[in-house]
Amino acid sequence: MRSLSLLSCLVVLCGLVLGASSSEARSSRVGQIPNGSQANCLACHVSGGGGARNPFGAQIEFSFLTVSGAAGSVVWGPALAALDADGDGYTNGEELGDPTGAWRAGNANPTLLVATLPGYASCASTAGTGANCGRCGGSAGGTQNCPDPCGDNSTYTAAGEVCDGTSVGGATCVSEGFASGSLGCSPTCDEIDTLSCVAAPEDVCGDATRTGAEVCDGRDLGGASCVTEGFDGGTLTCDDSCSGLVTTECIRLPTDVCGDGRRTGPEICDAGDLGGATCVSRGYTAGTLLCGGDCNFDEAFCNQCGDGTIGGSETCDGSNLGGVTCEALGFAGGTMACAGCGLDTSGCTLCGNDTRDGSETCDGNDLGGTTCEMLGFTGGTLGCISSCLFDTSDCVGTVVDVCGDGVATGSEVCDNTDLNGGSCGSLGFVSGTLGCGSDCTFETAACSRCGDGVLDAEESCDGSVPEESTCSTEGFAAGTLGCTSTCELDVTACTLCGNGAIDTDEVCDGSDFGTTSCGSLGLGEGSLACLATCVIDTAGCAVAPVDRCGDGAATADESCDGADLLGLSCDALGFASGTLVCATDCTLDTAACVAPETDTGVTADAGTDSSGDTGSEDTTATPPSTKAKSDEGCSAAGGGAWSWLALLGLLALARRRRA
Repeated sequence: MRSLSLLSCLVVLCGLVLGASSSEARSSRVGQIPNGSQANCLACHVSGGGGARNPFGAQIEFSFLTVSGAAGSVVWGPALAALDADGDGYTNGEELGDPTGAWRAGNANPTLLVATLPGYASCASTAGTGANCGRCGGSAGGTQNCPDPCGDNSTYTAAGEVCDGTSVGGATCVSEGFASGSLGCSPTCDEIDTLSCVAAPEDVCGDATRTGAEVCDGRDLGGASCVTEGFDGGTLTCDDSCSGLVTTECIRLPTDVCGDGRRTGPEICDAGDLGGATCVSRGYTAGTLLCGGDCNFDEAFCNQCGDGTIGGSETCDGSNLGGVTCEALGFAGGTMACAGCGLDTSGCTLCGNDTRDGSETCDGNDLGGTTCEMLGFTGGTLGCISSCLFDTSDCVGTVVDVCGDGVATGSEVCDNTDLNGGSCGSLGFVSGTLGCGSDCTFETAACSRCGDGVLDAEESCDGSVPEESTCSTEGFAAGTLGCTSTCELDVTACTLCGNGAIDTDEVCDGSDFGTTSCGSLGLGEGSLACLATCVIDTAGCAVAPVDRCGDGAATADESCDGADLLGLSCDALGFASGTLVCATDCTLDTAACVAPETDTGVTADAGTDSSGDTGSEDTTATPPSTKAKSDEGCSAAGGGAWSWLALLGLLALARRRRA
């Protein structure tokens, strides 16, 4: 490279004159190429006053003017900068200080690193002198003071520089294999100086500190994780040689596929995976929540028992019987009632169908063969009144009433167990057991009007719950208070979850996690959260949970784990009562759940006991419910395919990665 002084190369750029008739220099073009003010007309011409053009001037004349002729301006840019007009090994841009052609007229002149001109190959000498070197500045043939670029803190590789002062080409001590320190450059700019670099300590695989060429060391993964390695979660480890990361415990979640049984992405639910939701959490009092084919909740079988509106699997609600009467169900009369949002036929009677049924002593002309004489009279005609009790008004003869002889005669309404066909229902009650006092009159203390929808003094509720009664008034934190078939408050849907303290069967409550943390669960750093169902949410932990049956947290494919039942109970699974537990293999154990009674909706004949008394046994129709698996097998009340789907839904509640 020619060592021509920039000051000695100062000349004035002359414009090109296009056309064979004129080669007059154009001083207006001095500012149209970079460093034009540091060159003369020799930049484009073979002489200082114009005349024939050198190779660089010829390139501009034929290809790089805005318009042909004297009016044209030089088009300086990447294309012209990339050419090498004089063939000296340096591009036009390099020789004018703008290798990329980014300079524009009006910009400051760039620094010249090559002391040559683009139109003269003879000025490419790096010796500092030459026969035509004077054309680069100064007098022709004169000796030039070309600057040596080494020492200007700018690395120019074309001149053989490896570095220059503080410019070391982006290299560091670390990139050169050292632990730390500062790189320097040799005085001759041909070698990087590492004397101030600090050597790295010896690599010891297994000391849990990643050094030197180690990719990882124990728990020191260099910031890597399963997520940075392209997985969705899991545990990233280091191999025994500290030379590579092990991803065998990393996991990838499936893509959103509605119907695959895994709630992912925007899916609200997926088949049996309801994400922990229940009818109660959706604002209902009871019922079975399902997931529809579009992966949205199906609330068709959720009930709002007590609101007076029949919905879901309800057959009645409070005093709303849906127009159903005893007669509509095949009874002769009586009072239909509602208990637990299911029809209660215990107040219905078959009396009036001319056939003795159940506890009836007679019905119309059907006296069962009984006569006045059999009742202690001397004669007469026995009849039957509308309540299906004997009518002895046409019997004759004196009957001696002996209260306590077990036979209701004469004026006795009853005698011991002989109720003379009477029952709680015949006396206007809804249910219960009628008794006979020592004075041979009825005792109704065990009779009940529970189920008539009217709150009596001895009742806590009847169908609906009084407004002043809530789960809170019963000592719970939240939930929905219900009413049992015996008109007592039902607190099974109430919960202590939400009072901020861990109670029985809860693994967390609000900010109370006991001694549990992400670390104690083996999930690394992070923060636990507590779901509204008082179940731990580990989504904030650094490591995704792995199924570990027995760790007290139901995850992935576990139906339960210890006390974590995912919010399920015997009641939620369609049983009447009982205690749901988790088996040692993390599956639900319903052995202690009590199945509800089955109701045919018709009062059955219980027969006659040894004393001659008759009793009745009735069972109340209940809404279809789903039964959980027991040791004896599975059965679903109602017998529909939906029951099985509901069962699957309840047993596969939300496995949380707990977005």
